[in-house]
Amino acid sequence: MKEQNLLDEEWDICIVLDACRYDVFKDLYKEYLRGELEKRKSKGSNTLSWLKNTFPKTYNITYVSSNPFISSLDLRFYTSFFDWEMKYY
Repeated sequence: MKEQNLLDEEWDICIVLDACRYDVFKDLYKEYLRGELEKRKSKGSNTLSWLKNTFPKTYNITYVSSNPFISSLDLRFYTSFFDWEMKYY
């Protein structure tokens, strides 16, 4: 299995499904998304370790999350948006 190295990959939009089981997602993703699915070895066994190992420095990335735990961390991205802080009109 290939190791996940997000910052070495070429992408415009990357969607990370935190705590999503691969076997379940594999059975359903074609109903909602196009493209090739690849299983990768994660850089962490939980959200915090994955973030620290994936983004060890400051990056020019816009990070959008719907996880309230994420906003309590010292994230070093260009900008961050947290779903629970947004107002939808």
